[in-house]
Amino acid sequence: MFGLVFLFSSIGTWHIVLGNEIPDSVRLLSTAIYPLALGSAFLTSTVVRYIIIPSEIKMERDLSHLFLPHEIVMHNLTVILLAVDLIATQPNLRPEFGLMGVIMGIIYVIFAYIWANYGGGYYVYSFIEPRVKGAPMFLTGLAFSIGLFYLGLWLIVELMNEIYLLGVLLLCLWVKQIIMFKQPIPNMKPI
Repeated sequence: MFGLVFLFSSIGTWHIVLGNEIPDSVRLLSTAIYPLALGSAFLTSTVVRYIIIPSEIKMERDLSHLFLPHEIVMHNLTVILLAVDLIATQPNLRPEFGLMGVIMGIIYVIFAYIWANYGGGYYVYSFIEPRVKGAPMFLTGLAFSIGLFYLGLWLIVELMNEIYLLGVLLLCLWVKQIIMFKQPIPNMKPI
């Protein structure tokens, strides 16, 4: 989602730079995908930071795979870049765009169920395996969580519109609490 947001934003920007009108399809896609990228990036970083890493530590597993460059990009840099974008552009977010995460999540649940039962069903993460008992409800909850995280970011942007520095401070604190670049020392709980 993150890559698609910046792809469509770049395409739109280049249309403006070249003096062309932004195509409606580019405008629509960037508007629809942006809430998904915001909600899912912040949710992913939060889950990795506060659920996955502590559970890996508790099970005394090797965490090094969570701190490889591509993992750092996916779990930390996307959040930082999206936060910088929110601070720099103060986009016109609307609360109803939070439904995009829910809609996309439900579409994914349907796709995953069909893929699992009729297409072979390989899933990188076991928690998105739709054949597990209760998985559709869990995945739907995950979709609603994306929407809730987006709403949190919408509130911060609204605060930035009223009291800019306070909104920026809250966003920076949120980002600081969910990113982690260094592997915690063994037998030490993450901060």
